[in-house]
Amino acid sequence: MRFLELILAQVNSATVKVPDIDAKKFNIKEGAASMDCIFYEIDHSLPKLTRGKLYRIVGSFDSHQNVIKCVSVREALPEEYTTHQTCVQRCAQYKLELSNLVREQ
Repeated sequence: MRFLELILAQVNSATVKVPDIDAKKFNIKEGAASMDCIFYEIDHSLPKLTRGKLYRIVGSFDSHQNVIKCVSVREALPEEYTTHQTCVQRCAQYKLELSNLVREQ
């Protein structure tokens, strides 16, 4: 089963055309973590990506190829990034509280 995930990350490389298929590969990073992405240009083209800019990427992780298969890529809005950071912080806080609760029992 595959799930679509929303990722906000910086583009870390130039886009590279994949030979023999209509796809482009690129690398993203968030903090110290980085991941390769592939975008299949089936019904629309990948927008021009600029290294260092923040993008909103929707896709699913393919564990066999160790890449994110993107279905949507666009530049992220500043308020999207702020909301995303708030969610990440709240999730981390909730996870910590939950692990403390489990340890007490």
